[in-house]
Amino acid sequence: MTDDQKDQQAAEKLDLTGKTTNGVLPYADGTHVATDHTKLLKFVGITLAASFALAWGSIPLYRIICAKIDPGGSSSQNGTVSEYTNVTVDESRELKIRFSATVNSELPWEFVPTEYTATVHPGEKRLTKFYSKNLSYADTIVGKGVYDIVPPEAAQYFKKIECFCFTEQTLAPSESMDMPLYFWFDPDIPKHITNITLSYTFFKVKTVDTPVEKAGDNAPAVETASAAQISP
Repeated sequence: MTDDQKDQQAAEKLDLTGKTTNGVLPYADGTHVATDHTKLLKFVGITLAASFALAWGSIPLYRIICAKIDPGGSSSQNGTVSEYTNVTVDESRELKIRFSATVNSELPWEFVPTEYTATVHPGEKRLTKFYSKNLSYADTIVGKGVYDIVPPEAAQYFKKIECFCFTEQTLAPSESMDMPLYFWFDPDIPKHITNITLSYTFFKVKTVDTPVEKAGDNAPAVETASAAQISP
């Protein structure tokens, strides 16, 4: 066997040409690895499906966690009106309230507090507002706000006279509004609680189909003269 034949035989053995042999790729040492991507595709598919399921179930999951950790701190558990009757304001104490607002990534809204801090006495009624705007130019969107309180111990003393979290909120394309929160804290709130963070998060509930107005639907009627009217 000539030297050229030996070199050719060695090249075929190591598959140095870089070509696959029966669907496999060569390593430098002459071994081969399968090019079957089935496992990779399955992994990617499972990951995408899990991500979709997590996003779809974000609202109920959030509420379940809130209910387990803090039964009083979720609007799904404490979303009712509290009557303000025979309440004594404790002017000897002050509560410093911090307002926080966030929006779930699935909801194209702007949502911010109109004030970031407030100081109230236990038992004192306080009105504040949150500004919201639908950033979509085409879709009418329904959102739902849920809240949480830090420290969790303060949640059972948090009372609401009016709150946008009671119901779903609907914003037309580019529409904005101020959402009111009228609240007070029970005078029985423990004295060691002096700082409270009240956080609201808005989630997307659904997109409402907006009727598209056809061109000419509202155009004024044009009276057309008949042949008899224009004849001499």
